[in-house]
Amino acid sequence: MAFPKRTRRPVSFASQRGFSLIEILLALAIIGLLGGIAAVDYSGLLTYERLKQTARKLGGYCDRARSQAVSRQRSCLLELDFTHSRYRFVPDPSRDRFGRYINPDTDVPMSPEDLDEWNAGFEWEDLARDIFFVDVQISAELKYDERHGSVAIRYPPDGTVEPFIIHLKSGPGDLFSVSTTGLTGASESSPGVAAFPIADATNFSGIMGADAPGRGSEKKADKDKDKLDNKKSDAKAGSKDKGR
Repeated sequence: MAFPKRTRRPVSFASQRGFSLIEILLALAIIGLLGGIAAVDYSGLLTYERLKQTARKLGGYCDRARSQAVSRQRSCLLELDFTHSRYRFVPDPSRDRFGRYINPDTDVPMSPEDLDEWNAGFEWEDLARDIFFVDVQISAELKYDERHGSVAIRYPPDGTVEPFIIHLKSGPGDLFSVSTTGLTGASESSPGVAAFPIADATNFSGIMGADAPGRGSEKKADKDKDKLDNKKSDAKAGSKDKGR
């Protein structure tokens, strides 16, 4: 019995052709480019998150300095080191009538060496990686920055503090602010650059209204001017009547 011959279908070499070297290199380049963009965005997101967490931690540290001053019934200092991007809390030793520092724990006068040892006993807290101090603003016109090296903020025993704003910056340039109010001494963090309000005459009138302090003389002058104008108009009317 004869079997029919099988016909072999022609093989298409085009359908079995693989990727060329140029296509592979191009695909790798695109993958690398997309991966680099994703890595940059992710790195920036992590840095911003570190900046936000650092600002919150510093705000909590400011609140701790205030509570320590109240509980100890002794002034406390919040020291900021611009050069090394760090900060710490130090109870402020008082002085006797001779100007000597008194150890808050023992009430014994301290020598310069004792004072250095006292200060060295309080450890510094480093800012997070790629986070730096920009400045400490204590009014609309006055601020301290890296040119001063460091600054100490005093917390009195009554829990109040002069208002101040600490500005933080990340390596990529993001900014955060830690603001402390004077009345309550509480601190809060916020993105961007916080600033003290500067009130001009327009803003002051808008806030206080037309009866703002200092406008009494202006209102009186306006009333006097109106009265004088009324008298002049009455005098003119009277002279016309007489002429008739």
